[in-house]
Amino acid sequence: MKTNFKNEDWVLLVRNIKKTVKLLIVIGLIIILQEPLTQKYVLSKLDFFNIIFMSILLEALPFLLIGIMISAIIGKFVSSEYLIKFLENKKHNQVWSYVIALLAGGVFPVCDCAIIPIVGRLIKKGVPPSLAITFMLAAPFTNPIVIIATFLAFPYNPDYAVWRIFLGLSIALIIGLVIRFFVKEKDVLKEEKQQAHHHHTGCTCCAEKSGKKETICQETRQALNWWQQSRQNIIDIFNHAIKEFFNVGGYLIMGAFFSGMLQVLIPRSSIMDFRGNGFISLLIMMATAFFFSICSTSDAFVAKSFAYSFSYQAIMGFLILSPMLDLKNLMILLATFKKGFVFKLVCLISSISLIVVSLFSLII
Repeated sequence: MKTNFKNEDWVLLVRNIKKTVKLLIVIGLIIILQEPLTQKYVLSKLDFFNIIFMSILLEALPFLLIGIMISAIIGKFVSSEYLIKFLENKKHNQVWSYVIALLAGGVFPVCDCAIIPIVGRLIKKGVPPSLAITFMLAAPFTNPIVIIATFLAFPYNPDYAVWRIFLGLSIALIIGLVIRFFVKEKDVLKEEKQQAHHHHTGCTCCAEKSGKKETICQETRQALNWWQQSRQNIIDIFNHAIKEFFNVGGYLIMGAFFSGMLQVLIPRSSIMDFRGNGFISLLIMMATAFFFSICSTSDAFVAKSFAYSFSYQAIMGFLILSPMLDLKNLMILLATFKKGFVFKLVCLISSISLIVVSLFSLII
């Protein structure tokens, strides 16, 4: 029995690769096609912008690609029924589901921007948004790389790392519970542009959408031998990954661009002017964490550079907000979730983080 789906899938893969190449060309054009309005002053500012812009992209892209590949693999091989059963096991109470969501980040050692596509895939698979968002916010704090980096950044103050984990997980749990009980959880994801799918390809996501998963999988496995099926799985994974990278990558570029512009326009010396006031310095450091858009695997070293000028409370605010929300992540969230839900999520993360860190400073 012969099928003609293989050539069509290769065409789709090549088409997606072309889109990705175009996206990468845009990155190059943004850097190359920048002519200074004046010579020396603008050129130095432009060089500084290029360094910041490229450092954010180069820091985020590898982890983002890892997250997108994990997302594509989950979409291909992990069934919706298994994920829902794993996270919402009826034999246990709801506490168990949130414990799993809080600690599952240790299994996915990727940075904060990479976890967003994974969460989007989990929600598409049927995982409740409250659990998925809890996992998304908690994952950077239980990431072994982030934990080790924080300990290394503050070798003589290990309490920074300990409190960062405890406060981060607490905030993630609070936000997850608020979403569960007070936020409408239906239709939180952006609608994807529909492409022409051929349901005889055996693509799991297509099969699930058509409601014929079992039939298609059986017919596909009967028609293909092991090598053909393995090749088809690889094609499906890369098709989904490239499509998701193309959707998310543009937002990452915008986030890196705006972050670079703000860091050029707002000199670091102006931040130091507000270090005296406790609450104001906390707000300034949280705003710095948002606009600097530093990867959670290295933000602790940047926080250390402020430790001699800002209070313990302000540095903790930086360490708490940075993995959960920054300008780069905001752009990726907008590529994945609907604007209304993103607005609510940003308000929850900002306000609850500010309240928790402020209360923490009164206790410590």
